[in-house]
Amino acid sequence: MFAILRIIWVLWMLGFVVLALVATSALLFAPPGTPARFHTWLLRMFMAAVWPLALFSRSGRDALGAGFRRIRGN
Repeated sequence: MFAILRIIWVLWMLGFVVLALVATSALLFAPPGTPARFHTWLLRMFMAAVWPLALFSRSGRDALGAGFRRIRGN
């Protein structure tokens, strides 16, 4: 049981690190005139922290995808 919890924790932290790096790079490399860059970064950092919880519902998956889709330019 402890091994399963450890795997879940590692996956959660790995996902947070990856999503936090994506959000931070979007903040650093955004065009100079981008409005609310810091607010968008904070929102994306929050989504990076709770990403596994969002996977439990369809609306959560859509919100998570929409928040990071703008980073890739889609």
